[in-house]
Amino acid sequence: MKIFYSLFLILLFTNLTFGEINFELRASKLFFLNKNFGVLIKAPKTVAVTLDGGESWKNIVIDTKEVLKKVVFINDLDGWVFADSSLYSTNDAGATWSLNHTFSDFGISSLYFQNKEIGFVTGATGVLEHQTRIYRTENGGTSWNTTKIDTTFDDVITDISIGPDSLGVALSRFTMYKTQDGGSNWINLPHYFPVSGDGQITPENIRILNNNIYLIGWLANVVAQGFVKVSTDEGNTFAGIGNNQTFKFGIKDQFILNGDSIWLSTNAGEIYITNNGGYKWDTLNIDIDQFCFVSNTEAFGLSGEKLLFTNDGWKTHTIVDPTVTNVKEHKLKSNSFKLNQNYPNPFNPTSTIEFEVPQSENVNLTVYNLLGEIVIELFSGKLKAGAHKINFDGSNLSSGIYFARLSTEKYSKSIKMLLLK
Repeated sequence: MKIFYSLFLILLFTNLTFGEINFELRASKLFFLNKNFGVLIKAPKTVAVTLDGGESWKNIVIDTKEVLKKVVFINDLDGWVFADSSLYSTNDAGATWSLNHTFSDFGISSLYFQNKEIGFVTGATGVLEHQTRIYRTENGGTSWNTTKIDTTFDDVITDISIGPDSLGVALSRFTMYKTQDGGSNWINLPHYFPVSGDGQITPENIRILNNNIYLIGWLANVVAQGFVKVSTDEGNTFAGIGNNQTFKFGIKDQFILNGDSIWLSTNAGEIYITNNGGYKWDTLNIDIDQFCFVSNTEAFGLSGEKLLFTNDGWKTHTIVDPTVTNVKEHKLKSNSFKLNQNYPNPFNPTSTIEFEVPQSENVNLTVYNLLGEIVIELFSGKLKAGAHKINFDGSNLSSGIYFARLSTEKYSKSIKMLLLK
């Protein structure tokens, strides 16, 4: 262990971390602080750490009954990972993890740090009836407090971004919010995203850069189309960037270096790059689920089980690890209910939902739309203990976000599913 961290400190101080220069400290499945130090959610309870740019990994199993979602490091030693409703933290570069906080009746959707002391957790209360809520810490996670939100919506906060001048924005399924005091108080911006009919919009991510606000989402046309819009007036109005191009099947990940240079990874298995503010886009046939830039041109990317690296903005790349996400964990006998994420996701038009029950029990598996309306009841009846698999066919549904809820007399959990046609 001493050798592991001695090597870490040598690598750290010989490489200026890009996180200090240019990108926001938001949690993601893949997070690299620089060319050497990276972390990855590798399995439901496993975080993997690399000190050599992905050549080798140390797997750390976290003692949790929940599923780990995303991880972020705010400096060379201090990191966070969130699960369904709990936060775990480390102060030794990921070698050990401890429970920081569990939020009662609150599902976490995003974790964001402005610096070592100030951080935010967003998500939703309940399963179908939500209360708009953002938690904030001013002491590095020692305590978390609710912020004041001026809104008439009951909705899920899905993403958040804070600029260096205390301007911040938060995104929900139906609208967005603005803060001008670094996230203590929030007001509702004049936007409403329709969830059905003409003009249906699904917002996905929000970013602040040089006081410009970038909105990333997709439109539910015959074929789903991703978009990037920008606001130059603190979120009051938005317009399509450059030539207002859309991106077939939607956007999986994005990196906005500045107003001119943007990288987009799409569900069509391509990367789009612009260096003139979106008036001209170059296309590369690289299927990357998620990427993490560590400089203006250097980035790591996840492509299925493979970890890729580029030093020229994805014009070329190498495979660092062909099976980086493949890790074997001991399968325990099911002693609790479990609802796994559907696969594939996004899907068109069918997807598989797997779940486990610890004992013979009456089970209900139901699909809802964004309005909380029942779309289809996939199963209702008694099941034996063990693992089960059910197919969901969305042929008769329009593109959009849906929720599958598994419930029994004493248990209820939901997952978000994305249908793209």
